[in-house]
Amino acid sequence: MPKVLSSQHGHYFRSSPYYVQPRSSASAEGVVVDMNMLGDGLYHCVYAVPIRVGPGNQEFVMQVDTGSSDIWIASTNCRSRPSCESFNGPKYDSTTARFTNATFDVSYHRGRVKGSVVIDSVELAGYSFEAQALVSATDIENEVLDTGSGFSGLIGLALQSNSVIAQQLRSNVEGATLTSHLFGPATSNFTPPARRFISLMLERPYHPAVASKLGLGAHPNLPYSLDPATVLYSDIIMSNPGPLFWRIPLTRITIDIGGNESSLTLKETSAQGITSIWPVAVFDSGGTDMITTRQIANAFYGAWGIGPGQYGVYYVPCDLTMNVTLTLGSGDGINVPIHPLDLSNPIPTEPGSGTCVGSIQATDNVIPQGDIILGASFLRNIYTVLSYESNTPRLGIIPFTNPEVARNEFETVRIKHSHIGTGLSPSQSSNQDQNTQAPATSPKGGPLSSTGLKVLLGIIGALAVIGVGLWIGLYLLRKRWKTEGWDKAAAKEENNLEMFSDHGPKKDKTLKSQLEVHGVAPEEAFSAFGGNSH
Repeated sequence: MPKVLSSQHGHYFRSSPYYVQPRSSASAEGVVVDMNMLGDGLYHCVYAVPIRVGPGNQEFVMQVDTGSSDIWIASTNCRSRPSCESFNGPKYDSTTARFTNATFDVSYHRGRVKGSVVIDSVELAGYSFEAQALVSATDIENEVLDTGSGFSGLIGLALQSNSVIAQQLRSNVEGATLTSHLFGPATSNFTPPARRFISLMLERPYHPAVASKLGLGAHPNLPYSLDPATVLYSDIIMSNPGPLFWRIPLTRITIDIGGNESSLTLKETSAQGITSIWPVAVFDSGGTDMITTRQIANAFYGAWGIGPGQYGVYYVPCDLTMNVTLTLGSGDGINVPIHPLDLSNPIPTEPGSGTCVGSIQATDNVIPQGDIILGASFLRNIYTVLSYESNTPRLGIIPFTNPEVARNEFETVRIKHSHIGTGLSPSQSSNQDQNTQAPATSPKGGPLSSTGLKVLLGIIGALAVIGVGLWIGLYLLRKRWKTEGWDKAAAKEENNLEMFSDHGPKKDKTLKSQLEVHGVAPEEAFSAFGGNSH
């Protein structure tokens, strides 16, 4: 049986059983590690694991990000305001590391990380890598490191070909990603997992039915008696010169309104450097939302007669049950129902208002790596397997969500304003009762009803509108799009360059100025944006 290493909240895992494991505990059996969900889980959400770095075994809590490939840690020399200055957690002392001549400078949609590329030892769950390339980050802009218990940096689990560090070092050997090291050859003091895969299971806030787990060559105990042998795999979409992201085709979006199903007509991808007759979906645990093109978002919300509102944001009634299934992958595809609680969130500055923000939002910028980014709000509905066990990487999925039970849970939370405490009771079970997932909290419960938010309710109309507008701006920017890395990757794919280009295609963000949510007839929306209503 694989070892299971536990972690604790709030203390940087220093008292965790993980840290009393001997260095030789990891083996060919693989390891399952607890992940912590930091933040409110709705508008800012980080899934994190502990690591050790350097000969002094410096301990850090790190975000797990399937949308990028590199490791960076906030340095003791970082003085950025407010990201580093306000962060009281541990920072990386690189004085014993081996410095390279390479630097790291990656712009995100809302910020930037800069620093020096160094070589140091890294230990994750008992697997120790003596020469791991990582970034000692000295300048971090707009990264909320003090989220929840705090996290010090990021571990990227995307593909080796997407590594900015490797491109800067001009070497996939010295610049090998953590995953490349994990599944590398055995040595006298290192035995890699016999099974070459990484898996993720992400919890939904305020419900214990699904725990957050990271599997390294081992499957966790799955909820609802699910069997890892039932994982459905799809080849990822390749690119030149190699695979960059965990991305597969999105072949259907099915919407059920009152028992009447409609499927949007989806067109070929607009992603750069690849060819697909379908839109391309990218699995990205580094963000909460699902971000897509304006065309897809308009067609999606048009099914309910909803168009973009202020700042181009899509608002929905909080009691609107959205029954949606995405079909993903090659061949017959994998049907993934999305829990309606994952498709909208109450507005923090207007608790109890009855208006929610849709979890699927659009960008007017280019998304070079795909047509829709599937963040945690989607990934909570599945068990995800990142597999290296065939000639080309494959993405594995087991859907969790039972649509019928999910609708009942949504009604409990959003309409009855109640809580779901411990999951399904036996009376709720059916022959499909293993295929649901836990709901989020009531909009009247949890952190959304804090004293500070209640005070905001007393602000008069004009200030309230300004406040909501400012919050929505932050909402749209909180997704950490790795724009520079993606632009460079696109340039590399298109031009087959050995190194990334320093300048990629970028667009200025255009904000819509509509002052209210406006309706669009469903037939009109389907017609205008490439869908059909039957």
